[in-house]
Amino acid sequence: MLAHALAALALLFAQEPTPRPATPARTRADAPLRVLFVGNSYTFGNDVPWMVRGLAAAEKGARPLEVESIAIGGATLRNHVESGAVAEKLATGRFEVLVLQEQSQLPLLDRAAFHDAARELHALAAKANARVVFFCTWARREHPEQRAGLEEAYAAIGKELGATVAPVGRAFERYAALAASEGTRAKRTTAKQEKRTSDASAPPASPSLYMEDGSHATPCGSYLAAILILEAIQGRAPRTHARELPARRDPALPTGVPAPPALISIEEELAALLARSAREAREGFAKDRAGSRAKAPA
Repeated sequence: MLAHALAALALLFAQEPTPRPATPARTRADAPLRVLFVGNSYTFGNDVPWMVRGLAAAEKGARPLEVESIAIGGATLRNHVESGAVAEKLATGRFEVLVLQEQSQLPLLDRAAFHDAARELHALAAKANARVVFFCTWARREHPEQRAGLEEAYAAIGKELGATVAPVGRAFERYAALAASEGTRAKRTTAKQEKRTSDASAPPASPSLYMEDGSHATPCGSYLAAILILEAIQGRAPRTHARELPARRDPALPTGVPAPPALISIEEELAALLARSAREAREGFAKDRAGSRAKAPA
């Protein structure tokens, strides 16, 4: 009897699965935040989505980003609504954030058209449980007075929809003011040096944020935009600002093919100036919005 009992007990243990070591669940902070960018050449120029991803990757402990984009030269948000591509992407349920960039002049020329398309895209995002961030673009270089009108158009629809606005145009404006101030200070320093030595060289000018067409951004301009967009996505300012951002590498390329040149590589002083421009723009925008709410009739 004892032998039969031991045999039965042995059979019971043999049938039980061997315990496996527990695998820690993947936390939300570890999982990539998937972001879909929608816009035109202001978005795909200098690969702004990849810059945003690179800035996030440089932050120790920050949630990594996975980025995709639907960006066509000259496209309006209405074009993106009608193409159906954004709706198709959002319907997958993969994206948590939708970044919207309107054609650079439409908010000034036809605010209603901008807002109508933004509402439709916001509704698609809400259905997919994705939140919206607006990429508020900059004024043309020859028309700095456009900045206020552009920002107001974005701020109004952002407030209506409860969406976040990245005030990139204001940051361009702050950079121009700060760079001019730094240039004046540098010239004064150089003038004093020239009294002591004839070999003093002229101070270097701060790089322009505009391409020669006065509309599209240089890599520095796109880098500044990426800082503000990342702040809007994360809900806070980046703790660090990487000074070199690698370019997107084609995964189809064979091993051993050299990596493409970096999207941007800048000196520490310039990076600090761009970061300051972003910070002051964000703070100024928040202050103005708070003032507008306080003045609104009850």
